[in-house]
Amino acid sequence: MSHVIINGMFTKDQCSEIINQLPDESRKKYGGTELKEPGYWTSVVWRDRHTPNAFKTRRIRLEKDLAAYIVSLIKPISIESETVTLLDTDFFYVNYYNPGEGCFPHKDPSTYSICVTLNDEFEGGEFSIDSTPIGLEVGDGILFTSNNAHAVSEIVSGYRWSLCIWIYR
Repeated sequence: MSHVIINGMFTKDQCSEIINQLPDESRKKYGGTELKEPGYWTSVVWRDRHTPNAFKTRRIRLEKDLAAYIVSLIKPISIESETVTLLDTDFFYVNYYNPGEGCFPHKDPSTYSICVTLNDEFEGGEFSIDSTPIGLEVGDGILFTSNNAHAVSEIVSGYRWSLCIWIYR
């Protein structure tokens, strides 16, 4: 399995509700980029070993209540011969990108990952998997395995929000 696109995982209103439930960026955790503690914004700097460029992204691990709300919206997902049901104990976080930001190709530490586009008020910021651009509308998700490198191109204008879920089973 390379990837599975899940059209209409969320409605546009549900995507807005997820964004609106996030704490503002004044709730920051300094001294690291890890997502261990839910409810705090952290920054991550993405570097590409082949270029001197770097991208910066802000992200927040979701607290249990918001993760449970998201789980309540998602039906079980069939992947080849198995069905994956999300749990609020999976690893949920939101990325926020400003103009000039994005992320270089990388692989997640999970068994499966799901990325969902939460808004469309931006230019650039195209999601790609294994160097193939994937067109996702607001509320669309993509499920892929840890073998797949994925990236987000530089944001040209506006602000990009995305929900990511790491599944470890």
